[in-house]
Amino acid sequence: MLGGPVLHGSILHGPHLLFQIVEIVSGAFRMGVFFSISGLLAGFGLRRRTPRAWFARHATRVGVPALFGLAVLCPLTSLVLQSALPPVEAAKILLFDWYHFWFLYGLLAYGGLTYLSLTLMNRRLLVRSIRLAKSAGQGRVLFLLSAAGFLLMFVVGLSVLALVPDRYQNLASLLRVIAAYAPLYGFGVLMAFSSSLRASMLKAWRLPATVLACTAILYLVWYGAMRAQLSPEAFARWDSIVTFAGATICPPSASLLILRSAMRVRGLGRWAHRLCSASFTLYMLHLPLLAAINAALLPLHWNYLLEYGLAVAVTIAACLVLHFSLVQRSPWLTFLLNGQRIDQETMRSARRGKPRPPVEQRS
Repeated sequence: MLGGPVLHGSILHGPHLLFQIVEIVSGAFRMGVFFSISGLLAGFGLRRRTPRAWFARHATRVGVPALFGLAVLCPLTSLVLQSALPPVEAAKILLFDWYHFWFLYGLLAYGGLTYLSLTLMNRRLLVRSIRLAKSAGQGRVLFLLSAAGFLLMFVVGLSVLALVPDRYQNLASLLRVIAAYAPLYGFGVLMAFSSSLRASMLKAWRLPATVLACTAILYLVWYGAMRAQLSPEAFARWDSIVTFAGATICPPSASLLILRSAMRVRGLGRWAHRLCSASFTLYMLHLPLLAAINAALLPLHWNYLLEYGLAVAVTIAACLVLHFSLVQRSPWLTFLLNGQRIDQETMRSARRGKPRPPVEQRS
C-alpha cells in the first residue's frame, strides 16, 4: 500500500522522467501482484468458510469502503483538483470518478465470480483444474496467464474506445485492467486450494526472474532507442501495445517471486504488524490528502522533487496518525474505511493505547 502515495504523489505535477519511471514500474506489476495475492488469500478464506459465508464477509469488508470512497472521498478529491487546475483542465474532471478505488470494485467483481464458480461448479472440475495447472508446469502457466491477460486487456480496451463517450474514457479504461487481472486472481484461488500446486509453482525462481529481466530490457530499448527513432504519432500508437504487454507479462512472474519470498517469512515484528493494520486506511485516504497537499504547494513554485517528496512523506505520516489516533478508536470509521466491525473490548483496548491485533488481510 505504500506504493500508492509514491505513485500518486505526482498528482498536479507535469510530466517528468522520475514520475514516468514510477508509473511504468507500477503499471508493470503492482496491481497485478495485488490481485494475485488477493486471490490466494480469498482461497485460504474459502477453505475455512462456506462460499456464501465467505462472500458475505468479502462483500462487507470490500464493498463498504468502496461505496464510501466513491460517495465521499472521490468527490472531495475531484473538488480539490478542480480548484487547483485551470478551468479548461478542471472541466474534464468528473465529480464521481472512481480514481484508485477501481481496485476495490475489481475485488468485488472477482469475489462475485468466485462465489458463483464455487457454487455452480462441480468439485471434480476444481480438482481437474488444479491437476491441469500442475501438469502444465510453471512456464506454460506463466505464458497462459500473460496471454489471457493481454487478450482481455486488448479486447476490453477496444470495446471501451468504441462504446464509451470521450468524457468517460479515462474512467472506463480501467475496466480493461480489471478484466486482464481476473485470471491472476483465479489462479491465486487455485493455488490456495492445493499445497502441491503452490509448491510446483513456487519451487523455481529463475524463469520468473528471467521474464522480469527481459521485460525490463524491452522497456529500456523501447523508451530509450526506439522512442528517438519513431515519430511521436507512431510512438504513441505502439506505446499502448508495449504498455499492455508489460502490464500482463510481469505480474504473473512477479507474483510467484513475491509469494515465494513471503512463504519463507516466519514472523513479523510488532511495528510491521502495526503498519499492516494501517495499510487499508492509508490506501483509502492517501489520494485526497495528496491532492490537498499538492494544491497547497502549487503556488509556492518549489522544486518539483522537493514538493513530491514532501507531499508523499506528509501524506504517509498523516494517514498513520489518523489511523492510530482516530480510525482504530472509532467503530464507524473502522467500518467505513476498513470494512471491519470491531467489538467494544477491542475499542477499549485501542483507547487505552494497547495495539489492536493486526487486521486480517482482505480476501
